Amino acid sequence: MTSRIRNITVDSVSAPSVAGFWQEVTGYHLDSEPGEPEAALLAPDGSATLLFIDVPETKTVKNRVHVDIQPTDRSRDEEVERLTALGATQVADHRRPDGTGWVVMTDPEGNEFCVERSAAERGYAGPREGAAPTPSFANVGTLTAQPGRRDEVVALLTRSSDELRRAGCLLYEVGTNDEQPDVVFVAELWTSAEAHRASLQLPSVKAAIAEAMPLLTGDFGGFRFDVAGSPLR
Repeated sequence: MTSRIRNITVDSVSAPSVAGFWQEVTGYHLDSEPGEPEAALLAPDGSATLLFIDVPETKTVKNRVHVDIQPTDRSRDEEVERLTALGATQVADHRRPDGTGWVVMTDPEGNEFCVERSAAERGYAGPREGAAPTPSFANVGTLTAQPGRRDEVVALLTRSSDELRRAGCLLYEVGTNDEQPDVVFVAELWTSAEAHRASLQLPSVKAAIAEAMPLLTGDFGGFRFDVAGSPLR
């Protein structure tokens, strides 16, 4: 038996403010109520939520835990420039002459994080031209709809999308189970984990996520794995 990481919680002087910065960084959905001492960023794929909570004290020492981010649609250096414009501060430069390395930055409240190279900079080139695409990454999960809203979620998730296919999605199946009347099941196969992450930045995907969020409770489940093979190929 194991446990999944549900939230990554960050102490904050102003939870809504720092959550707003990280929303711009990640594109996650911001769940925040005016006057509340916390704000949450909900990952569209159901992975761990970033939860920011107001505390009376300010940050005084280096983080013992930090996140490493990888840009999906630009280079590492372009992402450093974008985050600087959003209010981040560069505190250490570990870029090397051969193009490898990373940059350490802090968010507006001084929390450290690292900016790594994009998948393209790491040499991922996708499948060979003319070759049949082979899945290497799977994402299987559940989304819990607000009572009575399951069919609306299913209709939204099953809209035809050539854009997803072009992005590297080989299979996207949506299902239901009458024993769990508010749960929607989703199974995805992708050419790579990088392709899946990059798809979350597509305008159509972002719009669909924004449309779906009010229909959902915020209770997500599931798992991701590297595809090892299949008896059908």
